[in-house]
Amino acid sequence: MADTPKPATTTTTPVTDSAAAPAPVRYNYYQSNTEVVVSFVLKKLKPEDVQVTLTSTHLTLRAKLPDGTEALFDEDLFSDVEPDSYTLRVVPVKVEMKLKKKTRMHWSDFVKPKSVEQAPKPARKPRTTADWDRLGREVEEEEKTEKPEGEAAMQKLFQQIYGDGSDEVKRAMMKSFVESNGTVLSTNWDEVKQSKVEVKPPDGVEFKPFK
Repeated sequence: MADTPKPATTTTTPVTDSAAAPAPVRYNYYQSNTEVVVSFVLKKLKPEDVQVTLTSTHLTLRAKLPDGTEALFDEDLFSDVEPDSYTLRVVPVKVEMKLKKKTRMHWSDFVKPKSVEQAPKPARKPRTTADWDRLGREVEEEEKTEKPEGEAAMQKLFQQIYGDGSDEVKRAMMKSFVESNGTVLSTNWDEVKQSKVEVKPPDGVEFKPFK
C-alpha cells in the first residue's frame, strides 16, 4: 500500500522594521521680550550633523548622533518667530538656537500646548541605545563650567532663582515681569500682589509702548 503524501510545511519568517524611529530631544530655554534661546541636549555633534527647518510657527531639528542613530525635535512653537532671523550654534555639549519673536511678549512655554481636540500623534518607540536622563545630567554638569556674559548671564541667574524659588517667588517674578513689560523683576509676592507693577525703565531711557 502506497504511503499517503504528507502536506507540505510552510515556514513564515516575520518581517521586522530595522529602521527605528528618531529619538526625542531634551531641551531647556530662557527668554526676553524680543527673543528666546533654546538649548538642545545633544553632545559631540558637528554643524553638518544638524539640519534645521524653521517657519514662523514650527521648528524641526534633525540630528545625526555619534552612534549613527537619529534624534528629532518636531514641534509647533508657542508663538510666531521671524524664520529668517535665527542663529544656530553647535558646541560639544549642546546645540543652541536663538529665535527672534515676531511679537514682544512672554512665552509661558517653548512649544505650543496640544489642543484637547487634536488627535494625538502616534507614539514613537523609544530607543534603548541611549540613556537620555544620564545624558541630560552630564550636559547640565558641563554647562555649569560655561561662563555666560551680558544678557545671557542675567537670564541664567533669573532662571536659577525661578527654578529654586517657592511658589510665591515664582508668582512674584512672573507678575512683576509681565506687568512692567520686562523692566521690573521682583521676588516679593507680598509687595507685588497689592497692585499692578508699573513700568520702570533704566535712568535716561524713555519707555514707549510697542505698537
